Order: sequence, then structure tokens, then C-alpha cells
Amino acid sequence: MLTPKDIAGFVSGTLDSKKASDIKVLKTRDVTILADYFVICTATSTTQLKTLSDEVEKVLKEKLGSLPAEKIIETGGVESAVKILNQIGRSSEKRIIEKLEEDEPELAEEIKKRQM
Repeated sequence: MLTPKDIAGFVSGTLDSKKASDIKVLKTRDVTILADYFVICTATSTTQLKTLSDEVEKVLKEKLGSLPAEKIIETGGVESAVKILNQIGRSSEKRIIEKLEEDEPELAEEIKKRQM
């Protein structure tokens, strides 16, 4: 049986194989029930972003047999992170931001700026 850590590994490996940069796997299990891991990266263009998203979806479909009922419809870096954080409870949002501040302070600062 695949663990969340295995799945995060598949995702980060796929992103690396498609030349994503700044790939980070953040363990969030202890800070939110939303996800055990967040995998984030940087793309150089919207074309690369689409390629990364499509490839991750393909690999997950192969590894897991099927995707959740809700298809991935948006990718968008910091803006997507801000949207997600704005939709979850304040305590979860605070814990995720605190974890980001420890692991990725520049990213945390950018997210906080856009939340205002």
C-alpha cells in the first residue's frame, strides 16, 4: 500500500523529471488535516506549468489507479496557495504559515503579502 510519503515522492520525482525548479516537499501532517504533504515548485512559464500539472496527474493516475472525483482544474503557485489558505479554518491556516516560515520563509512572506 502506498503511503502519503510515497505519493509525495512520486510527485516530486515527476516534477524533477520535467525540469521544475525549487521543488519542496513540506510535511504538514502535524499542522493540518488538509494534507499530509504539500509539494510545491516553480515553473518558468505557463506552458511548463501545464506540462507539470498534466504529468503529475498522469503519474498519479498510473500509480493510484484513479484520481479523486474532483479533477485538478487550477494550478497557480502562490495565488492558489492564498486561495486555499483563505478557505480553511484560521487555526489550520496559522499552522501552515508557521510551518512555511520555518521551511520556506520567502514563500511564507509572499503568501502573507497577498493575503492582505
